[in-house]
Amino acid sequence: QGFFAKAKTGVTQLQFTTAMQKHQPAASFKSGTVSRPEIKLIAKLGDHQSYTRIKFDGDMQTKLDIGYDAGIFKTDFDLYTQLVENNGVDFGIQYLPISSLNKTEISLGLDSKYSGMVEFSSELINFPSEYQLILEDRLTNTFTRLNDGLVYTAQLNDDTQGKGRFFLYISNTATSIGNDNLNERYFVYNDVTKIYIKGEVRGKAVATLYDIMGRKILVKHLEQAQLNTISTSDLNSGIYVLNIDYSRGSFTQKIPVNN
Repeated sequence: QGFFAKAKTGVTQLQFTTAMQKHQPAASFKSGTVSRPEIKLIAKLGDHQSYTRIKFDGDMQTKLDIGYDAGIFKTDFDLYTQLVENNGVDFGIQYLPISSLNKTEISLGLDSKYSGMVEFSSELINFPSEYQLILEDRLTNTFTRLNDGLVYTAQLNDDTQGKGRFFLYISNTATSIGNDNLNERYFVYNDVTKIYIKGEVRGKAVATLYDIMGRKILVKHLEQAQLNTISTSDLNSGIYVLNIDYSRGSFTQKIPVNN
């Protein structure tokens, strides 16, 4: 199997010894077939294209998985991710545990020497149909679903260093709410301890949580911020109903809680 080695500045020699070798007859070769959920996120700007891959496996971690996570070789137009437990390296391939399918924020980077409109799209491989793939652009305060051939376009300036602007979310309870103006949408998802309501609250908005029998569990007045959270750590496992009343309407979503 081929591999790459990244050397620190000033290193001029690499040494491979017999003692480094380890016999592993069950190694996965390129010709092998492994059915892992995978996201191929693609960025295009004119004739320039770059992509990054995110793969999910039960044996992986949110920090560096040696031999699996792979750094990116930079050109003049590069899309990449940073590890959930960031180690400062930009990655072309990132492996995550299966559990990350339901609660993870993935930081993206986009470096470009060119200006213009960049288009984001995705190819999903062995990806469960019930999961949503959401791209957040924090510069424009928008959330866009990238499943089912949907795309998102954004303006880039010359010599863009894209860290901190674009983020990717995956959740089987992700829901975009609001009117047809993407700038006025909320994005609701949850993990094992919290319900997250992302998106700018511009007026009065009230979130009410009910149990499946219709009993009111809690009421929260949402703050005018990009992110509001509701703790579920004290709730029993089960299905709950979240209702949000906001300036342009209301929204109801079932939320599974597993404590």
